[in-house]
Formats: sequence, structure tokens, C-alpha cells
Amino acid sequence: MLVKLRIVLWLIIIAFVAYFVSLNMEPKVSVNILPNIKTPAYPIGVLLVFSMVVGAVIVWALSTIDWINQKIERRKLKREVEELREELSKCKKENEELKEKLDKLEGLRSPLDEVKIEETEKSLEKEKTKEVEESGSL
Repeated sequence: MLVKLRIVLWLIIIAFVAYFVSLNMEPKVSVNILPNIKTPAYPIGVLLVFSMVVGAVIVWALSTIDWINQKIERRKLKREVEELREELSKCKKENEELKEKLDKLEGLRSPLDEVKIEETEKSLEKEKTKEVEESGSL
């Protein structure tokens, strides 16, 4: 449906241009390209249509250059995003490994704490027995 609509629109534009040229067949004009080079005399309508076509081609060429630059920039950004995603996954893996090491260290810390607590309790018992021996009471 959209293709048919586009074709009809182009036909209307071409018909309008043809009508415009047919109305502007007189006067005939020649254009000075360089001081020594002149074009043959053409109807002014033809020259106007030719000028519009040349302008449209120039605009199309400039927009194509911008489009190509955007494509190149887009590819660069996609590569950068992929690199950052890979770096993020590496950091996540490293984070998980460090968490596992921390859990292991916390697991090792518990028996050490128990040993320290036992040593502290033994030293407190020894001090109590010394006090009891010094005072002579049970």
C-alpha cells in the first residue's frame, strides 16, 4: 500500500514539473558557466527544474555523507559497549570469587575465635585459682 502511494505521489510531482516547464517555455536563457563558456539557450522552466534537481542531488550527497558518519560512529559505540559488557562480566566474576574467599576466611575465623575464647577462659580460671590459694578460702 505504501509503495503504491509513493508511486502516485511521484507521478503527481512529475506531472506538476511537466506542467511548470510547459508554462515557462519562453524566454529562452543561456547560462554563463565560466566567462568564456556559455550554455545554449534553454527555456527558463527547464533551467529551473535542472537547478532544483542539481540542488536535490547535492543535498542527497551531503545527507549520505552524514549517514555514513553516523553508521561509523554507531559501530564504534557498539564495540565500546561490548568491551564494557565484557569488562563488567569479568568484574562480576572477580567479585564472586572475592566473596567466596571472604566466606572461606570467615569460616576460618570462627575456630580461631573459639581458640582465643578458650585461652581467655583458661587464663581467667587460673587467675581465680590463684586468688583462692592466696586467700585460703574455697
